[in-house]
Amino acid sequence: MKFLMQNQEMQEFLIMKKGISWDDAVDHMIGYDPAGQEFWVPIKNEIGMPIDVEIFPLTDDSDWLEAACGGYKDVDLSESIKSVHYNRHITFSGIAIGKELSPYTIPHEIKASCLEGNPDKKKCKNCVLNAGNEVDINLKISDEKDKELLVSMIGCSNQQVIGLVRKYMGIPSYNTCRQVELDLSNRLDVEEIRLTSEVDHDRIDTEYVVHKCLVFGPQIQTNARYQCWGTTYNDPRTQHSIHIIKKVQSKRDSLSQWKLDKEAREKLEVFSVKDPRDEAQVQDKLTHIQTDLAANVTKMYKREDVIQATDFVYHTPLHFKFMGQRVLKGWGECAIVGDTRTGKTETVKNLIHHYRAGEFVTSGENTTLAGLLGGVQQTHNGRWSLTWGKLPMNDRRAVIIDEADTLTEQGIMGHLSGVRSSGVAELVKIQTQRTMARTRLIFIANPQKPQLSVYNHGIDVVKEVFGKAQDISRLDFAIFCSKDDVSDRDINMVRDLNIPHLYTSELCHERIMFAWTRGIDDAIWADDSEKLILDLAIAFGEKYAPDIPLVLGAEFRIKLAKLSYSIALQTFSVNENASKVVIYPSHVKVAAKWLRRQYDSPVSGYYDFSMQKKVDNKIRNEVDLDTLMGDDMELINSLLSVNKIQLGDAEDLFETDRNEARKVISKMRKCSAIKKHQYYYVKTPHFIRWLKKKRSELNKEIPF
Repeated sequence: MKFLMQNQEMQEFLIMKKGISWDDAVDHMIGYDPAGQEFWVPIKNEIGMPIDVEIFPLTDDSDWLEAACGGYKDVDLSESIKSVHYNRHITFSGIAIGKELSPYTIPHEIKASCLEGNPDKKKCKNCVLNAGNEVDINLKISDEKDKELLVSMIGCSNQQVIGLVRKYMGIPSYNTCRQVELDLSNRLDVEEIRLTSEVDHDRIDTEYVVHKCLVFGPQIQTNARYQCWGTTYNDPRTQHSIHIIKKVQSKRDSLSQWKLDKEAREKLEVFSVKDPRDEAQVQDKLTHIQTDLAANVTKMYKREDVIQATDFVYHTPLHFKFMGQRVLKGWGECAIVGDTRTGKTETVKNLIHHYRAGEFVTSGENTTLAGLLGGVQQTHNGRWSLTWGKLPMNDRRAVIIDEADTLTEQGIMGHLSGVRSSGVAELVKIQTQRTMARTRLIFIANPQKPQLSVYNHGIDVVKEVFGKAQDISRLDFAIFCSKDDVSDRDINMVRDLNIPHLYTSELCHERIMFAWTRGIDDAIWADDSEKLILDLAIAFGEKYAPDIPLVLGAEFRIKLAKLSYSIALQTFSVNENASKVVIYPSHVKVAAKWLRRQYDSPVSGYYDFSMQKKVDNKIRNEVDLDTLMGDDMELINSLLSVNKIQLGDAEDLFETDRNEARKVISKMRKCSAIKKHQYYYVKTPHFIRWLKKKRSELNKEIPF
C-alpha cells in the first residue's frame, strides 16, 4: 500500500506538527532511503495511519494531510463554497460582517413516548416505539442523517418540526397517530451569520464574496474574525450552498499578532534619522521617502504632497495622551480635493498596494450608507438580518473613499457624522446595534465645477463636498491638486528614474503595523513640544478663518498633535528600547510648516479666503455708519428687531423716498453692515454687535 504526498503539504505538516525540517524528512522517504520508513512509524502511530502506507514525495493527493491535521482541509473562503468541497471537512477564516438579529433554537435531544399504543394495530407494528416504548435520540451535526434533519428544521414552524422529527424517527404522521408524545424541550442555538474574506493585498485575484453560514452552538460576535471548521452543504429548501459550522475560534488579526521584535526594529531603523531633534534631518528624511515612492511606486510627478497626506493619515495612532488628557480619537482623516486626472486617485491606490494595508472603496457613486456603515434587511422569511459595512469592517485600519463628492449629494455624509466623531458604528432599527469603527479615512473628491481655478478659493470645494460645518471640522486637514500644478513642459521633460528603491513594500508595511499598534500611553512629548503645539494652535487660529472650520482655535491643538505624532512614527522616533514614541519640537515644526504651505498655496486659497473674511467680518467706514445712524435709539431698536431688510423697509426706517433709500442700502453694504441674501438683505454679525454697542452707549447717557 502506497501513499503519495505533495512536497509543500508535507513540509507544512512536518513543521506544524512535529517541528521537523523538510530536508531531514526527505532523507527518510522512499526513493531516497528505502530503509528510512522506520522514521515514519511513530508518526503513523500518532495519527492513526496504517504502518504499510508508504510515503512518496510528489503527488496531488492531500487526504492524508487532512487526516493528520484533524480531518479538515484548509481552504480560502472564496473557494470554500464550490461543489468540490461539498460535504467535506474544511476549515477557513473570515470576518463575521453580519448575522440575523435573533438565533434559531432547534431541538437536538428528542424524547418520544407512546401513550396508548396497541401492538396489534398495523400502524403500531411499523412504529419505532412499538406501542409503549420510549426512544431518546441525540442529534449530532457530524452525522449525515442528523445534519439533514437539523438543517431542515431551521426556519420551520412547530408543526413542521414535529412532522420532520416523526418522519426521521419512523413514527407515523400526526394525522395517522395521535398517541405519540414528543419532548422537544432540549434545544440548540443556531446563528445564521454572513462571512466575508479579509482584504489580501498580496493577491489581486481574491474574490470578495459574502457566504451564508449556520453556526451550531457557539455565539458569534459581528465585526470579528474567526477560524471556522465545518462542511459545505446545501440548503434543503433552496439548494443554495451554505456552510455548516461546528466549531469556531476567535482569530487574532494581523494587528494583534504583530510584535516589535528585534528583527522588526532593525527593519524600521531605515526610517529613522541620526538626530530626531534636528528639524532639517526630519524634513530631509520625509522628502527622501516621498522621492523614492514617487519614482518607484506611484510613478506620479509632483504629487509628493499626496504621498505625505496619505502617510499622515496612515501613521496616526489609535489614541494617545496629550497634556495629560486622553485623546480617544487619535486616528486621522483628510480630504484630497482636486481636478479630474491629476493623479490623486492613482497615487493613493498605488500606495495602498505598496503598503499592503487599507481598503479602497472604488467609487462614491456606487457606495450606499449600508455599504459604508451597515444596515438591517428583512429576509425572505420575514426575519431581520444585520450586516456591517466597510467602516466597521476596517476598525483600527484605513479606508479610502474615492469620488466622495457624491456622498453629500446622496445624503450619506451627514449619516457618517456620528461614527467619524466617536468611532462607534450604531444602527438604530429593530434593535440598537453597535460596533467599533475607529477607521482612518481619506476622502478623494472632485469639484462640482470644471476645475479648481474657476473658484474664488479652492477651499470652497470643501464646503461643497462635506456640506455641514461639523462634518468639515472632523477633517484633520485638506490638500488640493490642480491641473495647473504641473505644466506640460514639466510632464514631458526627461527625468532620472534610476532612483534606488530603499523603502520597500515590506519595510513600509512594518512601519504601518508599528503605528497601528501603539497604545494610549506610548507617546513621550519631549522638550516642551506640547507647549509649542499650543502656541502654534493659537497662531493658526488667528491666521485662518473658522468659516470653513478646518482650523478652529479650540480644537486645532489636537489636530496638530496628531500630525506631529504621525511624523514621529513615520521617522521611527523612539526611546532607547523602542517601547515609546518620542515626539520632539522638530516633528511639530515640520507638521506645522507642511500644513501652512498647503493652506497658503494659491490652489487652496485658504489664507486668501481668511483674509477676505477678516475684512468682511468687521465694520468698514465706521464714521459713515455712525453718521447714518446718528443717536436715533428708535432706529437702532428697529434695526435690531428685523431679520430681513428690503427697500421698502429702508424707506420706512430712515423716513426717506425710494431713491434715498437705495443710497442708504448702498452705504450700509459698503460699510459691511448688511449683505445680499436672495431677494432681500440680512444684517452681518459684526453690524449686530455694533448696534448693540451703540445702544449701550446711548443708554448710559439717559439720566435716572
